Amino acid sequence: MKTKKKKSNWIKFIVFLVIIFLVLMISSIALFINYKTNKVNKSLSYNETGELSYLVCLNKNDIIKDECISEKRSFISDMIDKIKFKLNYSLKSTDIANYNYSYEILAETIISEKGSSDKILYKDSKVIGKNSYNKDKKDTISINDDFNINFSDYNKLVTNFKNQYPVDVDGNLIITVNVNINGEKEGINEDIKNNYDLKVIVPLGKETTEIKDFITTIDNNGSINNYEKTKEGYTLFSLLCDIVYKLDILYVIFVFVFIFKIMPKMSGYNLELKRVLKEYDKMIVNVNSMPELGDLQVMEVSNFDELVDAKKNLNKPIMYFDNYDKNEVIFVVKSDSDAFVYIMNKYDK
Repeated sequence: MKTKKKKSNWIKFIVFLVIIFLVLMISSIALFINYKTNKVNKSLSYNETGELSYLVCLNKNDIIKDECISEKRSFISDMIDKIKFKLNYSLKSTDIANYNYSYEILAETIISEKGSSDKILYKDSKVIGKNSYNKDKKDTISINDDFNINFSDYNKLVTNFKNQYPVDVDGNLIITVNVNINGEKEGINEDIKNNYDLKVIVPLGKETTEIKDFITTIDNNGSINNYEKTKEGYTLFSLLCDIVYKLDILYVIFVFVFIFKIMPKMSGYNLELKRVLKEYDKMIVNVNSMPELGDLQVMEVSNFDELVDAKKNLNKPIMYFDNYDKNEVIFVVKSDSDAFVYIMNKYDK
């Protein structure tokens, strides 16, 4: 029998399928790498820091000698002259870019019922300062500006309100500095767009005043990224990648269809052949080449049992030839004038 030959051919066929698969996969990977190298990754990273700080400046007095104090503490309201604010902001990036940035200072005076901040009796909002900047091809930008708040003017407003209306109220001056940053980098579609509100609350209309820091610092790291496609070769790589990926999919489908359709039939054939060779082993002689039929009258029988009857009648052996190239086996019983043939094909079972 030719079991070893059959196994060898099957191994060759499987190796052939694997080689095709590997060729397609390597082609896909190579094209993908080429496609990726034809794209330039552009990015810009940046770090932002900022702070809204202040000094409380007092009227001349015999108690506190320092004119302006940075210490966070309570002050006698009548001793406060003004509050000096300082805005510091800095952005440092890994590459140059074009920046438009600005800030705006809003002063809100709010008088509400005592203990009920939502019940507002008086509100006034004023933009008391602003500035804008335009810097091109810079990797560092900054803001270093000062502004003053005349505390006594705002405090008197609340004090007068209390004297005029017999209502217990809370008064606050809310200083909000809005910092707006816009940055553009050539070759990157994404922009830097950041907005920050720095806020300080100054109580009004009280005997003592202690400023409340609400939001006074900026500390942010960020980046902008995008892939810019290069024109040269991009269309070709894209087309080849698309074709090879589709071939990969079609090949996998082919392999599954082949296994689904072919293997079950071959399995039935193998079972039948195994049964015949085992059951009629003593009647069968294995030959290495197709028996010569010459001028014999050839009669093809429809099943193996008829061939067994012919063998018994002629008292001749059943010759077994595995015609592997045609996916079939041939059983032959010969006499001097006749030949009885039974063919078992792999795809008929």
